[in-house]
Amino acid sequence: MSVGGPPLDPDDVVPAPAAEILGPLGLLAPVGLVAGRGVAVLHDAGLTRVLALPVALLAGATLLLSVLALRAGRERTAAASVLLAMVLVTSAGVLLRLDTFERGLVPALVDRGGTADMEVRVAAEPRKGTLGWQTVLVVAAVDGVATRERVAAVLETAPALGDRLRIVASVRPLPDGGYGRWLTQAHAVALLDVREIEVVGRPGGLSRASEHVRQRIRTAATRHLSEANGGLLVGFVTGDTRLLPDVAGDAMQATGLSHLTAVSGSNTAILLTGVAGLLSLLRVGARLRWSVLALTVPWFAFLTRLEPSVLRAGTMALLVIAAAVHGVARDARHLLAGAVLLLVLIDPMLTWSLGLMLSAGATLGVLVVAPVITRRLERRLPRAVAGLLGITLGAQLAVSPVLLLSFGTIEWVSVPANLLAVPVAAIGATIAFVGSAVALVHLGAASSVFALAGPAAASVLWVARVGARFTGGPTLPESPLLRAASVAVLGMLAVAVRRVRWRTRSTQ
Repeated sequence: MSVGGPPLDPDDVVPAPAAEILGPLGLLAPVGLVAGRGVAVLHDAGLTRVLALPVALLAGATLLLSVLALRAGRERTAAASVLLAMVLVTSAGVLLRLDTFERGLVPALVDRGGTADMEVRVAAEPRKGTLGWQTVLVVAAVDGVATRERVAAVLETAPALGDRLRIVASVRPLPDGGYGRWLTQAHAVALLDVREIEVVGRPGGLSRASEHVRQRIRTAATRHLSEANGGLLVGFVTGDTRLLPDVAGDAMQATGLSHLTAVSGSNTAILLTGVAGLLSLLRVGARLRWSVLALTVPWFAFLTRLEPSVLRAGTMALLVIAAAVHGVARDARHLLAGAVLLLVLIDPMLTWSLGLMLSAGATLGVLVVAPVITRRLERRLPRAVAGLLGITLGAQLAVSPVLLLSFGTIEWVSVPANLLAVPVAAIGATIAFVGSAVALVHLGAASSVFALAGPAAASVLWVARVGARFTGGPTLPESPLLRAASVAVLGMLAVAVRRVRWRTRSTQ
């Protein structure tokens, strides 16, 4: 990602400490993700309350052991202790959060039954579903008793982010499976069945400003384009897919193209590159330029509603900016590991986020797997084609274990669909970002800019519609244990094949 500014002098670059500990740093993030996600098994078995405090105490003891081993110069012992501590700290964080969730006022209503009068605030961007608008609410009071808990609800009309509501509702437990786990990751403790609803307060200034921007972008994108094409372009910029028809959304999901509307690193890079270019044209000083870029990241994250993929991309962007400001050499692999590590330590429940797993996995594939594939393909294909194939295949291979464990299948059509759609989507997204910036000033001019991106959006949707006719791929058993065993076997086979090929080449 280019953010502008003069190139760094190699003599002024300080070697990154992370470069000396790539192994441990690279392992801490995935170990934390796997450990936190594994706690779901303990949660399903009803062991959350029993294990929360003991695991937390053991995590503290392991951290102390790591410090003592490091002071004693026992580097291997310290490294092993740090990895074990990461497992225990993440597990303890998830267990303690789950235990807290189970002890609130709202879970008590599940056992008590009946209805309750609640004061709530809309805490997540509403998503259109088959039954209405799904959202997450922060409960401020239950029958006049103050609290602070999150719940999920389906409402008939879409509220604005930050709206304060008075509702009368009954409460039921979260569903089992992936949807219930997704709600738990969003810190929801129960589902509400709303009987009465009344808006009693409007959002704060920041929420109103962000919704104003999002509304102007939606208006500009659909003035000259259909809701499908305009809605897709809006999704490219802000992740807002409310205008995208269900048929189009289902087709993109079936062909593995839904990540195009999941705001992530490419969106953040496009935005920061544009902002940096504008600041350079205005001859803004280096210190102010970096400050503006650093402030742009959290604003964009909030504008796109703080999705896990955005948090990952935004954290990486802030690390890039921090490294550039201090003249420190940076390696994108270190930044990815550091970003995921920070997020997991701040909010251990993010380990249950499929969005974070897929975003981090795809980025890892682009950074680590793609270069290997590209180098081999360049022997037989033009460099541009080899690069595109390498990135697509690298990202797909990296997220395959997550997809197989979560859904039990991978759509074969997603590879050719991404090869065709991603380059066109990048062009459309770049134009859409320009249109979004213009929309802040003049809707008419912005709508003309969005119209230029219409053919790109139409092409992506055409690829999705055609590809949806050819779905199918390897399917694993329904049992989570059998899926995990199957993925482990496939991984060991891949490692074995790689070793055999390496030995064959070394003996030739």
